[in-house]
Amino acid sequence: MPDVAPVAAPDDRQLIVGRIRLHYLDWGNNGAPAVILLHGGGLNARTWDAVCLALRSRYHCLALDLRGHGDSEWSPEVDYSLDAHLADLEGFVAQLGLPRLAVVGHSLGAFIGLRYAALNQQVLAGYVSVDASPFLRDDTAGRQIVKFILGRDEFLGLDDAVEYVRSFNPSSDPRLLRRSLATNLRRRPAGGLIWKHDLHRYLSPTGFEELVAQIRKLVPEARAVNCPTLVVRGSRSPALSPCEAAEFVGHLTAGRTVTVDHAGHNVQRDNPAGLVSELFSFLGGCAWTSPR
Repeated sequence: MPDVAPVAAPDDRQLIVGRIRLHYLDWGNNGAPAVILLHGGGLNARTWDAVCLALRSRYHCLALDLRGHGDSEWSPEVDYSLDAHLADLEGFVAQLGLPRLAVVGHSLGAFIGLRYAALNQQVLAGYVSVDASPFLRDDTAGRQIVKFILGRDEFLGLDDAVEYVRSFNPSSDPRLLRRSLATNLRRRPAGGLIWKHDLHRYLSPTGFEELVAQIRKLVPEARAVNCPTLVVRGSRSPALSPCEAAEFVGHLTAGRTVTVDHAGHNVQRDNPAGLVSELFSFLGGCAWTSPR
């Protein structure tokens, strides 16, 4: 992996899209090719910190908090459909005036990126799907993740939260978990910590069923994506099998798949160096000049 740029904190920024205030992290390097990074459900823009710190030497990284997540506003209509997220992303890109960009999405963010890639070919230099495919053969892993997230919404402190997450995934590095969880929990006035995301309204069992139905409808849109596409899976991931990744790539005009070792579903947290290496290789081959 190339040397990372000197350590620097990103700028916290906000803008209004429709009726929603969206928060995002701008990692600088204006004028370089723009890369928008979209996190998975129940996470936030800080999940990309290690990745952006490395990529910012060559790219202008913009990590967005999806509606109902991180420091973005919750939807007043409780609308967390893929269409709503797509509208947010399109409004975000329009307000920033980005003529050409790549989208890197993890899990939920990958499905939003897929819809964007199918409908916005003229501005997209490349699309990366991290551990996600619309070809869902078995949603058991997704159900288990939702059950885990809904299992607890209050914690005595950070150590309590780390212990809870490790009860679900014992192989998680507690040091990395502490940092990740510190950016995904907020302190309650009465004491203790709670998740930042709109937990019970967004990740209800009913909401999950509706989301799975929307994801499966994305299969035809995969055929419409003609920009270079990279499908990444974690070697230990329960959420994306090699067969599902291969089937996804088989429906893409210019797609390929890679596996990042020593990583589960959250590839960007489990092995950021491995993911960054693949991203540098992929993004370096994208066409950053708009076709005439």
